Amino acid sequence: MESYLVLTAVGEDRPGLVARITGLIADSGCNVADSRMSVLGTQFAFILLLAGEPEAVAAVAAAVPGLAAELGLFVTSHPSGPPAARAVGDRIPYEVRGVCLDHPGVVHEISHFLAQRNINIGELTTRTHAAPVTGAPLFSMRLAVEVSADQGISGLRRDLEAFCDSLGVDVEIRPLAG
Repeated sequence: MESYLVLTAVGEDRPGLVARITGLIADSGCNVADSRMSVLGTQFAFILLLAGEPEAVAAVAAAVPGLAAELGLFVTSHPSGPPAARAVGDRIPYEVRGVCLDHPGVVHEISHFLAQRNINIGELTTRTHAAPVTGAPLFSMRLAVEVSADQGISGLRRDLEAFCDSLGVDVEIRPLAG
């Protein structure tokens, strides 16, 4: 029976971090089941789900403090269940994309709007960048959300578009392809 462990790490970015971390995982006989890695500012950040035999997963968890010290990273580990263990039930996956002139509070406002409607955010990616011609600071976001099957998508789409329009956010919502 496989065991699962979530690892998170944050620290100064430099070449070789991913290779060293995934090397420890592979050398222990575990597998990276799911991961997200990014450089934010000057910091490397990742979260990953690893899978393996219970003894191998325990070996990785035991090696985390040494790995953190060696690499100068803040690393945590947390036991988890398998990806399929998380019940989605009668929820349908959708993708929400938005773009606007950058200003504080956009993520909060939209996530609050979704939370009030019991819509779960499974994934969120944001970035700021310069507009092509003017150089104005733009903000873009992509969310993978789970909408209850009994919630009318046309009404949600209408309400979300009206709400985002009031914030100056150009938004679209569409079914998320598997």
